[in-house]
Amino acid sequence: IEKKHVRKTSWFSTNFTLNRINRDNDYNKFATYQTAYINNGEMKWLNTGSSIGADFGVMVQKKVAWTIGGEFWGKLGQTLSGTYTYTPPNSGATQITDPSSEISVYGLTTGLQYFLYNAPNGNDNPSKPSLRLTGSVGYYHAKWEVWNEYQNLNLATSAPAGLNSSFTGNSAGFTFGLGGDYPIKFWGLMLGADVHYLYLNFKTISWYNSTDQEI
Repeated sequence: IEKKHVRKTSWFSTNFTLNRINRDNDYNKFATYQTAYINNGEMKWLNTGSSIGADFGVMVQKKVAWTIGGEFWGKLGQTLSGTYTYTPPNSGATQITDPSSEISVYGLTTGLQYFLYNAPNGNDNPSKPSLRLTGSVGYYHAKWEVWNEYQNLNLATSAPAGLNSSFTGNSAGFTFGLGGDYPIKFWGLMLGADVHYLYLNFKTISWYNSTDQEI
């Protein structure tokens, strides 16, 4: 009896992603609003946003691969060095030292890749460029920490614990895009580039009171 052995192609990849954030977001509105109440201080908008991640992939059909991985976003927000006079609406002036507003985000993802051109196989190392469509779903966690003296707190999640004004939220994220890989002929490595659209909305960490302009 002859047995046929099926060899599946698998890989491990790392990635660095830029431009993760839409400029029209609640944090930037928060920063603009709060700057008006911090004397000689400026809360800046979030920049483009970047992340690092890693994925494991395996071919499950001739042109289809399944992936699982995760990503961690770089520092979002800022800490102002020094002491400032802070006068929020409907409250007296107070001195704040090194006020900080920072967000951290990380997530786990799983998805599929469909190879339009030159799908990898288990027979030999790739020798030609490949082109693929990608789609994934992820589960993301965000944490927003605001300086202790920030009093206009009315977040949908919960009241702050103690003096540390820290809030958390979870959300599903959906990604789709187009990517390509090019063999660099060094230890069988590939160099890839992708263009993705990510939909991710932490609904419990947002400005929701249009009258009081609260977080």
